[in-house]
Amino acid sequence: MQVIALRGTSIATLNSANNIGGAMYVQVTNTHTADVTLTVAAVGSEEKISFPGTIVLVPDQTILLKKGSTDTLAGGSAGHLVATAVSIGK
Repeated sequence: MQVIALRGTSIATLNSANNIGGAMYVQVTNTHTADVTLTVAAVGSEEKISFPGTIVLVPDQTILLKKGSTDTLAGGSAGHLVATAVSIGK
């Protein structure tokens, strides 16, 4: 199990693109009763770190996602996906 530190308040909706405060690691939970597709979109980054693509989260699934600081997340309707910026401890 990874130890994480919170880097902000959860964002309770990802129905529009959001870079989650420029976080590199994000915990995302599907709170909906059906599968929800999460899209990571690459948005210009000087860091050259980007991980675009999509993933389907089943109901109640939580993932820890690595992304570029300017990459955005989007998916589901209001309240279906909850995202929280985190840092990973050792």
